[in-house]
Amino acid sequence: MRGAAALRGLLAAASLLFLVQLPAQAVTDTQYDARVLAPRGFGYVLGDLLVQRVLLEVEGREVIPDALAPHERIGNWFERHSTWIERDADGHPWLAIEYQLINVPPALSVVNLPALHLALKSETPMALRVAAMPLASRI
Repeated sequence: MRGAAALRGLLAAASLLFLVQLPAQAVTDTQYDARVLAPRGFGYVLGDLLVQRVLLEVEGREVIPDALAPHERIGNWFERHSTWIERDADGHPWLAIEYQLINVPPALSVVNLPALHLALKSETPMALRVAAMPLASRI
């Protein structure tokens, strides 16, 4: 009898755990690979500024970021400065992200502009994925 009561308690706890985990699975983002206009991939020196542009469209529809990326140091090599939204000649919206190279490797090397996860305003959770981008840097 005691074993049966323990089993019922265990099953009840497992059911509760399942119910608690279910909503967390329901709110995962729908991820889209971003279209990116990347700065040149070589020839950077200490202090250089570069701008990466991310198309703010998903499946042909304009999207709005939940928030712009904050001004902060990003790893060993970069500091993210300004972010703004601009439109190209055809009216397409782009998120412009300005980075500064704040450190350099001791010899010609490739460093990565960091990947970015950009949450979007929408009825269902959506995000744009910006892949890390290699850049050649020298002193």
